[in-house]
Amino acid sequence: MKILIVDDEDEFLEYLEANLRQSFAECEVIRANDGREALRLCSQHTFTLICTDIQMPDLNGLEFSRLVRQDQGPNRAVPIIFISGFGDDFGSATEQLTNTFFVDKPLRIANFLRIASLASGAPLL
Repeated sequence: MKILIVDDEDEFLEYLEANLRQSFAECEVIRANDGREALRLCSQHTFTLICTDIQMPDLNGLEFSRLVRQDQGPNRAVPIIFISGFGDDFGSATEQLTNTFFVDKPLRIANFLRIASLASGAPLL
């Protein structure tokens, strides 16, 4: 299982990565600090799951996700979990994209991991 996590806060990426590695067997986690870096990584890797913040500088999570869905590459249909503290502002926008899920910040890790399991089809340990 290969997961891309995207957020501009390094501490949050560390927290998310640690919990994903502890919760899924043979879990490889790749980090990006913004949408542009994530887009570059999507051209180099095939992911099982993408987890992205929405509010980020340069290229936000919604625009990044739209570009991934428009691309003809292997990540076009990969499940995407949006993680944001701005649920009311972006919830309806995420509904326009296929195979997406939305999780509010502050993150309730058990809830997030259940959604990650459902989205990826990988069982929790």
